[in-house]
Amino acid sequence: MKRANRWAWLGVTWVAAAAHASDGPWMNEAPTPPSWWRPSAGGGGGGLGPRSAVGGFLVDPSSREEVRLFHLTVHAASDGVADGWNGDVSQGIAGQTSVEFQDAVMRRVNYFRALCGVPAWVERSAVYGAKAQQAALMMSANGSLSHTPPPTWLFYTDDGAEAAGSSNLYLGGFGPASVDGYMVDPGANNALVGHRRWILYPNTRHMGTGDIPGGAGVWGANALWVFDADQSPERPATREPWVQWPPHGHVPHSLVPGRWSFSYPGADFGSATVSMTRDGAAIGVSIEPVGAGAGDNTLVWIPSGMNPDAADHPAPEHDLTYTVTVGGVWVGGQWRAFQTQVVVFDPARLGPDTVDTRPTGAAQVEVGVAASYVVPEVPKASGYRWSRARLSPSVQTWGGEDAGDGMQVAVSAGYDVRVQEPLAEGGWCYHLAHPTPSVQSLALGRTFLVGPASELRFEKKLGVATTGQVARAQVEVGGTWRDVWTETGSGSGQLSAVTLDPVAVSLAGFQGKTVRVRFLYEARGTYFPQTMSGVGFYLDTVRVTEAEELGEATTSDVGKAEFAFAAPEAGAWLLQAGPIVFGDYFGGNGSGRRVEAFAPGSLPGLSWAAPVVGPDGMLVLEWAATGAATGPYVVERAGGVSAVMGWEETPVTGVTSLGGGRFRGRVEAGGQQGYFRVRTLK
Repeated sequence: MKRANRWAWLGVTWVAAAAHASDGPWMNEAPTPPSWWRPSAGGGGGGLGPRSAVGGFLVDPSSREEVRLFHLTVHAASDGVADGWNGDVSQGIAGQTSVEFQDAVMRRVNYFRALCGVPAWVERSAVYGAKAQQAALMMSANGSLSHTPPPTWLFYTDDGAEAAGSSNLYLGGFGPASVDGYMVDPGANNALVGHRRWILYPNTRHMGTGDIPGGAGVWGANALWVFDADQSPERPATREPWVQWPPHGHVPHSLVPGRWSFSYPGADFGSATVSMTRDGAAIGVSIEPVGAGAGDNTLVWIPSGMNPDAADHPAPEHDLTYTVTVGGVWVGGQWRAFQTQVVVFDPARLGPDTVDTRPTGAAQVEVGVAASYVVPEVPKASGYRWSRARLSPSVQTWGGEDAGDGMQVAVSAGYDVRVQEPLAEGGWCYHLAHPTPSVQSLALGRTFLVGPASELRFEKKLGVATTGQVARAQVEVGGTWRDVWTETGSGSGQLSAVTLDPVAVSLAGFQGKTVRVRFLYEARGTYFPQTMSGVGFYLDTVRVTEAEELGEATTSDVGKAEFAFAAPEAGAWLLQAGPIVFGDYFGGNGSGRRVEAFAPGSLPGLSWAAPVVGPDGMLVLEWAATGAATGPYVVERAGGVSAVMGWEETPVTGVTSLGGGRFRGRVEAGGQQGYFRVRTLK
């Protein structure tokens, strides 16, 4: 399937050229099995156990938090892996990508299989991969897709042709992202979702990936070999007897496609019906024609309002429950009906089952003296990673004045990111444009601890831009980037004088969290490709105010939810911890614990007066602060002073200052004996 470049012309007054229209990616139909391939017999062969670092995953979809961590770790782990490609399309050199990149593709395949309850045991085949690389070269060089490429094609090889007939094929993208594309299965020619069915086919044990990175006039391409000569001879055990996408249970919204599917081995879906509700309200469905020839027999439908060519379910403000009822299925000699629930959620939003691994322990320590800290245990965590980092006031401004200011730049070639006009102050500012429609990115090279009055401040101007060009400011919390400011182009091609406007965005909603900050300039659909003054997004004087910056972190892995910290020097420190899940994947830090370290002999202190019982039966506690110890204060109680994890915070009411560093508060008596301690949060 060959696609020519498409152009969309816009009326432009001052800009010489028109806006481009983005191209690709595309897929042709899914491959049909070769003559040697036979579907496996029924049965219950095992195979859900762990196999390798890129597979063998087990995830419980009924647990929102488990799926959330699975997405933020295993799915994300395949992004950003260097492809290491050493070929040359113009010379017909297929080359190869790095083993790490090929494993990243297999990891993405196994991610989807595990989420569907299919054995995530697919391993990378070097033999399949070498042939698939030849196929990817052919697709890229010819700018077309075919499972039966003719010998007249550029750089035709028999191995490449064999792989083309045994592979899912993708043009306009490559690597792990192409696996996401196969799971969407866009286009009217993919109503059978055959690419998805081959990825989720339970018996497959080995696949191979061939990838050509795109760019500089080269088509990106992927060939994913899916017909395994060494597949499981019997159908292995799956979580449910069927395979569904999106699956029964929780699923991140960004993966929900317009086409939904339900597969059952040997089922007859000729008379099948589908009904759906969303949070109890009925929604319509459109059933696609039933067809075989790709993995298990499958029923496909499109819920009303969903786009069959994309996975673009909006991020829900609350978890959405879709109830799916598939009826009229003839299987095993009887009519069957199946009902499942798909809970679509936003992984950026913490759920009621999220465990915040904020360390508990002393807020003030003496340099060189170890103090114990504990974190709440995360279900199924195999260990914990904790980190320490120095804190210092955030005072830096990013504005392009110094090319070495730590701004992390990821932009297209062909234009200057630092320019000398327009300016908010100083002699330089940043400029983002779209000579190509790829995302342009500027990231502050710092991590910040957010306080109650923290703000993201910057000067900006979105000049000539289409309505498909969007500027964003985002913060990353817990491995997820969230928009905190956006501006969309007006669609005007009229150049005008560019003046920068100030923006102040409150970060108070992230108080106590550590965040990173970045700015994106995205293009979707039409876009202006010019890089001249006045076109695109301008940015200057970026600051994060009323916050603290983290220095370089030191990390350590431990096998239990407890660790010791001995401050190497005086000053403010931040302690953080997070779980290790799904083998060896770090699940991200929880909230931080700010700790002040004092030189030996200068540690502030807190002392108790004897508690008394008030007339209302409440215990009246008095304590005195010495040195630099200041509130707010937390009162904790335990059954014994030696129980490291036995201390629990107890509500204290009516805290009043008695003067001279003395304070009084009241707590529930809670029995005739026990122990109390008071600590300061600063």
